[in-house]
Amino acid sequence: MSTFAPTLDSWIAAVARSDRQLWTPRPNKASRTGLAAYVLDMEARYNRRFASYRDAHEWSVDSPAEFWRSVWSFTGVIGDPGAEIALDLDKMPGAEMPTTPGLNSPIDIT
Repeated sequence: MSTFAPTLDSWIAAVARSDRQLWTPRPNKASRTGLAAYVLDMEARYNRRFASYRDAHEWSVDSPAEFWRSVWSFTGVIGDPGAEIALDLDKMPGAEMPTTPGLNSPIDIT
């Protein structure tokens, strides 16, 4: 019996380094996901076509400010994102969301 028991973190790190696709949803299901809706929104918003998830991911890495602004808009975050949607985007990991007044405060919904 092996005494090696990989941790979840080491497994995730190994998967992240791999180009092997682990799972593919059926096309009829994939087209109805939130991610598919988001990609369609990005295509319309930025007048471009993403041929694959990899293309959309590459865009998000190459254009982080546009990506985070699109996430803000698509998800309906209440508040003004301000001039900078995220800080220190060149430090990944290490980027931070700005402390926009009111964004992290509860809303009176009564």
